[in-house]
Amino acid sequence: MKKQYSFISFFILLSVLSFAATSTVIEKCDNTDYSFSYITGKTETITLTNNSTDKTEGANSLDVQYDYVDATVWNQVSIIKDLPATVDISGMEVFKYDLKVPTADSRFELHIYFEDEKGCFARLLDTTSFDVARPIFSVRSLTLSNIQKSQHYKAGRFINMKKIKKIYYRIYRAANVGNSGTFNFSIDNVRFESNTGLLNEVVIEDFESYADDASLQAAYSGAFGRTVTPTLETATPFAGAKSMTYTTDISAVYTNFGVVKTFDETLDFSQAKYYKIAVYGDAKFDVGYNPTAHLYLEDDLGRRILSLIWYWPTNAEWNQIIMPIQYDGIETWTDASTLKYGGASGWRQDKWDADVNGNGSGWDDDCDLTKIKKIIICVETQAAAGGSVVYPLNGVTMKFDNIIVGFTTEEPPVPSVKYYNVNAISGLTKAPIIDGVVSMDEWADAAAPGCTGFVKHDLNTVAAAEDPVVKAVFDRDYLYILYQVVNNSFVVDSGFVPPPYGYRDPTSNFSGDNYEFLFAPKGIMDAFVYHISLFAKPGDKVYVWDDAGESGFNNPSAWNAVGDQGAFSYNSGTKLLTIEYKIPFSAFNLPEAPVNSFPADSTVWGVQIGYINDSPAEAVNWEPDATAGFYAGRPYGTWTFVGVPPAPLAAQNWHFFE
Repeated sequence: MKKQYSFISFFILLSVLSFAATSTVIEKCDNTDYSFSYITGKTETITLTNNSTDKTEGANSLDVQYDYVDATVWNQVSIIKDLPATVDISGMEVFKYDLKVPTADSRFELHIYFEDEKGCFARLLDTTSFDVARPIFSVRSLTLSNIQKSQHYKAGRFINMKKIKKIYYRIYRAANVGNSGTFNFSIDNVRFESNTGLLNEVVIEDFESYADDASLQAAYSGAFGRTVTPTLETATPFAGAKSMTYTTDISAVYTNFGVVKTFDETLDFSQAKYYKIAVYGDAKFDVGYNPTAHLYLEDDLGRRILSLIWYWPTNAEWNQIIMPIQYDGIETWTDASTLKYGGASGWRQDKWDADVNGNGSGWDDDCDLTKIKKIIICVETQAAAGGSVVYPLNGVTMKFDNIIVGFTTEEPPVPSVKYYNVNAISGLTKAPIIDGVVSMDEWADAAAPGCTGFVKHDLNTVAAAEDPVVKAVFDRDYLYILYQVVNNSFVVDSGFVPPPYGYRDPTSNFSGDNYEFLFAPKGIMDAFVYHISLFAKPGDKVYVWDDAGESGFNNPSAWNAVGDQGAFSYNSGTKLLTIEYKIPFSAFNLPEAPVNSFPADSTVWGVQIGYINDSPAEAVNWEPDATAGFYAGRPYGTWTFVGVPPAPLAAQNWHFFE
């Protein structure tokens, strides 16, 4: 990496990112106030030390020394943070933390667990956390679609994202460890990001489309043959202007009261990773009734799955429950009375649904998730009458909102709208000379008109005041880029000298414009990007700052585009700024997205191009972006590499013999 932006440039980026992703710190790792859990019967220790010099945020990072002994696969130890106050992670789209690993050990993995106020768990598994050495802090990113519940705690019940009380860093044995030793790593800046543009969710129901109670009641009726009349809640909705509420009398234990809606057509939820639902409970339950809310999905033949939302219906406030689909599927029945995992599930096949196969019971008739026709939203109690639990329990009021299904987060919300072909140099032309001057036919093989039609990143229907034109070609060794723009107020960066390496090193003498490239060699679905930023510098040179990581990264990186070169020229008469730049394909060398050699014919890269302009003050990008801004990566435009550059020894063109 060659250097981070100076103070002035960083200020510009902050103004760009104010329209983009927001980051919320879960914990700063500033102290050593943690507890531990160890493997039963093993004598191991975890030692924590704060590091005030090597950190990415706040006062300290957390250095971890794990002195381990031999133990088999699946065993784990935990570093547990009891948060000083509950943390609301309901806006989480991407979980991130900064990790440093002096020496790799792939036998271990770091798993992140969240525990809510009721003791329910969810987890994110960073299975490659310790696979390679990370001598400096790097950003680790885990998207929301990777979240799992844990069937080993609280019977696999779902968490309330608004009430997270503890976070666990679990050092998990991914393989047998047959020796004793010491393993070290450091973490810092544990956080989540919202507004990234990466969510791939569909709202099943948010109740905003219903004009009045009559239209709501036309869509929702009482479920399971019971009379329940829903109305619109407009005084205290969860989100938007409307939620749904109903008041009912619960006559007996294990008796569901709620509403059902039939869709106009069947819906395919077979690829769902999780569901969300907002639930507002009733404190009348909080005397031992043990209430459970349910979201049922029913197929076109009457077969159902149900979710179990325990504990939280006692809370007379809005709770957001996330309900991951267990990674090995919906829990099924192995016989008429036995659940596959002993009932340690959040989702299960409904034992009491339609008997499609005609054997007299619905326990072995599994729901077809490709043909969902109905949803049922309801509540029941799990406690028999006795003591403070009395039936009927009259006047119970429940509220529901924002029923959402989430699919794989890595799937882009929309495909590219901008496309460009990067042509191979044919052999009839020379490779461009990087001198900032477009000479003769050196760019003749580049596809015209190039990447143009730039728009404001925060107002993507508004054209850029100064619209760049970007072209590219490639040979067997290099990607060549031509960046031209009529820049009416161009000022050369005055004597900017990069200070020593270090992302947080300040400098105050940057000025001028900033030209950005984000390359995703694995395509438009990938979140890993190589970031290259070009700055004009005295002597007609281009100073290059480079970085790499996940979408939205803004942290140190070990990546350095060794072998790249840039130059520029500026015509004060025509106001045309010309930047020529080349980067060897071998420089795209990080294991998350290796390139190693020139791309094969028809290879597709995700590419975003940006321009931070001092005057007129605007930040624009090539691929229209209404989400996180060009600096955060996706959405990408598409670059397709076309052709195969000739091998020098086989070429007959005289250029190769000069």
